[in-house]
Amino acid sequence: LIPIFFLLSIGMAIIYNLGTNVFMGEISYVTKALSAVLQLGVTMDYSIFLWHSYENQKKIFAEDHKNAMAHAIAQTVTSGVVFGVIGCVTILPSMILIFDKPLEKTRHKAILPDIGKLSGFVTKRFPVFLLIFAVLLLPAIYGQKNAEVYYDLAGTLPEDLQSFMANQKLDEEFDMNSTHILLADSHMKAKDAQAMLDRIDKVDGVKTAIGIDSVVGPSVPKDMIPQSVLEIIEDDKYQMILISSEYKTASDEVNAQIDEINKIVADYDENGMLIGEAPCTKDLITITDTDFKVVSAISIVAIFVIIAMVFRSLVLPIILVA
Repeated sequence: LIPIFFLLSIGMAIIYNLGTNVFMGEISYVTKALSAVLQLGVTMDYSIFLWHSYENQKKIFAEDHKNAMAHAIAQTVTSGVVFGVIGCVTILPSMILIFDKPLEKTRHKAILPDIGKLSGFVTKRFPVFLLIFAVLLLPAIYGQKNAEVYYDLAGTLPEDLQSFMANQKLDEEFDMNSTHILLADSHMKAKDAQAMLDRIDKVDGVKTAIGIDSVVGPSVPKDMIPQSVLEIIEDDKYQMILISSEYKTASDEVNAQIDEINKIVADYDENGMLIGEAPCTKDLITITDTDFKVVSAISIVAIFVIIAMVFRSLVLPIILVA
């Protein structure tokens, strides 16, 4: 029965968390999906801590279950995820105390075997285990440093997917792997736009660079082009230029190509934007690499501080963080 109350308590904490963003008016689908998963993963630990602590305290306080729960709450509240912990030390204890008798009736024997012998074996030979893991750490560090991280999400999709087969066909028939879209100033002089396109055409791996000026040429006034055609590729702010690339998304070659194109665009239009799957993936590589390092560093420091405060020790957090 206790898992039901775990999930009810965590579910309420998830709703509280999602409700705090009401002042923003909206949240992204990524936030909505991840916040629930993170809350479930992190808060479940605290729920289990509270339950096991309560079970132990009942042995001490016998029939005084409220006192046992009070001590269990005091032991659990020292941990850190705000709404998750609040839920664990308010909603969950209330549920447990109300349904104390059904919980006792539905208890079952521990599924996991007694590992007392294993723990004794490890503690008697701890220098050996420390040496084993120190040795294993060396190849693990090598693997972690040398394993490639790939960002080509299309490579993870099933081969019978229509978009996957379409990309393969484009590659086979036209030697084309990715398409960039350049949003440039629509008021750019035709002469400058053509010069920019000519330079982009010469960048390694670029098959074609097509814009309104490359199609009609600088000699044809834009007033002569039907409005229904013109509004497809141009508005009062931007004109759209399509750039076909031979290189695959997320490859080193296409990333170098994007850098080169951006340099050329900056010479003619400082507000020009290169968008599309490959440029977005390149941004993702740059941003996530920095973000992961920052998050890891902050997490390590935060965990160190919490452990140091809770256990009032400086040596213990060093060992646990290591």
